[in-house]
Amino acid sequence: MPGNMPPIQTSQQSRNNSAHKVNQKHVTSDWNVCHIQGTEPIEFKKPFNGNPYTMIKAIEACLRQATGESEPPLTLLAGKWWSPLSSNFTITLTGNPTIETVQKYREAILKPFGKNIFNLVPNQGQTRLAFQGIPIHHKSDGSLPTSNELKVELGRNLQYRSCSIIEGPVWTKATNDDPTKTVGTFTILLSDPNQKLGGIIRKPVYMFGNRLTVNFATRFTPFKQCARCHVLTHSTDDCQ
Repeated sequence: MPGNMPPIQTSQQSRNNSAHKVNQKHVTSDWNVCHIQGTEPIEFKKPFNGNPYTMIKAIEACLRQATGESEPPLTLLAGKWWSPLSSNFTITLTGNPTIETVQKYREAILKPFGKNIFNLVPNQGQTRLAFQGIPIHHKSDGSLPTSNELKVELGRNLQYRSCSIIEGPVWTKATNDDPTKTVGTFTILLSDPNQKLGGIIRKPVYMFGNRLTVNFATRFTPFKQCARCHVLTHSTDDCQ
């Protein structure tokens, strides 16, 4: 047999190699601490003078306090601000814990960020939808229907009853700021780990007696810049 021929793999070895490649994709997972859409912009001072390592250690301390365990179920590996001017922060976790597991410790993770204007969302596996044309019925104090009231009304549509909601519903700032509006828009962030919710926007949706228009909302991705070639489209680890 020629010496330069590669060894023949058995079917079991091929399966093992494929499984190893799949597992490598889930060695870590990223979650974003983001300013809640629709909340008023405020001057935000980054805790610990913006030191990401100190922020991670503070989050770990909050997790230990919340769980009462020295080794909490979530292991934080790293963290970074999206940019020098951004108030959004990305944390990297060991493995690929479920959304339900991470959200269980949402309050502890967000505690070091201070004011209650942040939410915790996965970097991947979610779909944000915008619902337009909702009839607005102001309450006696001038306020709009609450997030829970919108959620109950949306749940009357069968296709949304089984959806796992990460954030919202949240009225858009334009709807919140204009008391003369008769119809409004809100957004909602849904768990979509397998990217199977694409067809949901084609199904009719009704709220408060009106049929709505549903579209994919704009997705914001963390700021990236390669430290090697300084291009803004990829990270240093992905530089070729």
